[in-house]
Amino acid sequence: MVFWYIFGFLAACLILVRSSSLLVGSLTQIASYLHLSEFVVGFLLMALGTSLPELFVAISSSTSHSGELSLGNVLGSNIADLTIVAGIAAVMAKKIKISSKIQKDDLIFMTFVAFLPLILMFDHYLSRVDGMILLVTYGLYLYTLMKQRSHFSKRLNHTTRRQYLKAVSIFTAGLVLLVLSSQWVVKFSVLTAETLAIPVIVVGLIIVAFGTSIPELVFEVSAANDHHDGMMLGDLLGSVVTNSTLILGVTALIQPLHILDYGLVRPGVLFMWLTLFLFLRFTRDDDGFTRREGMIMISVYALFIYMQFSGGLPQGIAIMVGNT
Repeated sequence: MVFWYIFGFLAACLILVRSSSLLVGSLTQIASYLHLSEFVVGFLLMALGTSLPELFVAISSSTSHSGELSLGNVLGSNIADLTIVAGIAAVMAKKIKISSKIQKDDLIFMTFVAFLPLILMFDHYLSRVDGMILLVTYGLYLYTLMKQRSHFSKRLNHTTRRQYLKAVSIFTAGLVLLVLSSQWVVKFSVLTAETLAIPVIVVGLIIVAFGTSIPELVFEVSAANDHHDGMMLGDLLGSVVTNSTLILGVTALIQPLHILDYGLVRPGVLFMWLTLFLFLRFTRDDDGFTRREGMIMISVYALFIYMQFSGGLPQGIAIMVGNT
């Protein structure tokens, strides 16, 4: 039976990723028809678009009273984005250049925002007030980006009305698929966790997080091949900020989250702190984010997975299973 649950989960993840890809492509054409700038598409739509799987998993898990799945998904996705996704991009690009003051300031802001939910969860509870704080922070992030729009004034190529109407149709279909597939991801994740006696938050932290990080990985690899360092960084930072504020904010507003056993969250929190420290240290360096540093970040993610499955951390997965 568990085989079919895992198969269903993987199939739902594939549909989730494909539907988010359809949404991003259609949104780009819609933005072009509405004469929006390259900045809006690159730094807003792409960052939000690649975070759509996390958003809809958050909504589905909250309405299903499985908010811990969303919490684990956000923590795991941020760790994956800043380690394996950024690491692979750096290895392929050989170096990610971070030259402008704006980009370096954005790195500091991202670090603060990624820390914010960890601080709010210190009392083992994420309330609706905490959710509002996170959503207001996301609004400040958007405001900060809009202040930078003069640096990205290039317009997209014009889209015809026929292309626009086709894009609207694709967007609608993609949205329906995204909603349905996110519900299936949550359903099969919970069933798998129950069958294997693994806490739901651990499934979100490792399995669901990796699945919902695939859009970021695909985009970063594509951007690395085309040497679009700024776009790579913009999508990466935007995804982490969106996960930490919009995703968790929506989760808490729909259903306040009680962390009954903080020991289950602690490994993810510890690795989140380590990941943020290393990523900020590497990217603030004048040499940029190098291939060697990318390999280090990939190794950190491998260590994170190993620790979870070996029980190497004080509350590793072996101990977690024993406590359920």
